[in-house]
Amino acid sequence: MFSLDGDPQYQAIASSLAALQKAALRFPEVQSKAFLAALDGAFPNKEPLPAGELLKERYAGKSAKALELFGGKPPMDLPPQLLREHWSQTVYFSDKAWSRYLPAFLKAAVTGGRRDFLHSVLFMLQPRWAALYEGEDAHPQDKALGEEGNKAVAAFLELAFDAPGNLTWETDKSLPYGMAERELHGAEFQYRWMAAQALAWRFNAVETDALKKAQAEYKALCEGGIPDPKLPSAKAVAVLIRQAFAKTPAPGPHDLTDSRQGDEPFEYAVEFRGKDWKSLGVGFLSHHSSALSFFSPAALRYFIPAFMLADLTGADWNGDPVFALTHGLSKEDEEKDDTFDWAAIARRKFDPFSPEERQAVAAYLEHAGRQYASGDPRISEALASYWSLPLRPPSP
Repeated sequence: MFSLDGDPQYQAIASSLAALQKAALRFPEVQSKAFLAALDGAFPNKEPLPAGELLKERYAGKSAKALELFGGKPPMDLPPQLLREHWSQTVYFSDKAWSRYLPAFLKAAVTGGRRDFLHSVLFMLQPRWAALYEGEDAHPQDKALGEEGNKAVAAFLELAFDAPGNLTWETDKSLPYGMAERELHGAEFQYRWMAAQALAWRFNAVETDALKKAQAEYKALCEGGIPDPKLPSAKAVAVLIRQAFAKTPAPGPHDLTDSRQGDEPFEYAVEFRGKDWKSLGVGFLSHHSSALSFFSPAALRYFIPAFMLADLTGADWNGDPVFALTHGLSKEDEEKDDTFDWAAIARRKFDPFSPEERQAVAAYLEHAGRQYASGDPRISEALASYWSLPLRPPSP
């Protein structure tokens, strides 16, 4: 089997890409100074928290590492390296500890910014998707921040939201073909999206300029729908899809995912809940391209037309509806040494589709197959084994 592992150029590029994860970054001076002033005013108490008040009650006596690293230590005196390496320990923090130590993480992410650490801090601020989906009090710890604390967090998120084109990167590693520039450009837009999610779904109790930016971002992504494809053959398929799925019933508010594997399925469930597939833009679908792997059968049936239409436009995006519509229906899937019956799983997802919807899917797959010079066996096999067959009774 051919391998690049021993190729010196490949190894050099791989090493440089890995080094970019730790690339230093600087925010614009004026904005970062304004944020630091707001942070200092919002969190005047910088005294260490007694070890007995550091952990949530259910973790008392179970997280010696968090106690060792943070217990009794002044938050703003903690070294950036400790914060970078042990940010995940904050999951054990009590509400009081969260409000006391969060400013240290925010300040370090701005003053000693590094690509991987900024991502980690933004991850700390992400919504608790499962709790949101279940209608629970998702973020009780944020109440301890108070109004000014929430404004300071929003100011930090605004810095991240405005990252595209505004960050200065400092890295000694160079890469050919503009790879470093593209990699860091992509990181900036990832920061923007993570900040928008944190503002829209978590730090939204106080009206701020940052929240308005996030709301405008969501509005732009979730309104307007998918434009018609320019290619005449694609346009004909798009018309068929729009007609076939025009009256497809929307999933219920608690019928958007069947998965309970981590927080990711609930993120997509919350983000898509209550939305009309006809209004979603390519950008929104690209941000949630993996949702097709976690949707319930009802959600997949309802939202798949938007993904197919996005693909027909030829847009530069992350989605792969072909995989979602063929997985489990190809010979390769049948031959997998696996404990899952992928064919049965696929039929359970697809059997609720109406005859008109199935015909539209078949037309989309046929069009997609023609885009490959030598064809795609996934598509031809899925068409032959399922999508082009007469409608069968639904699977139990």
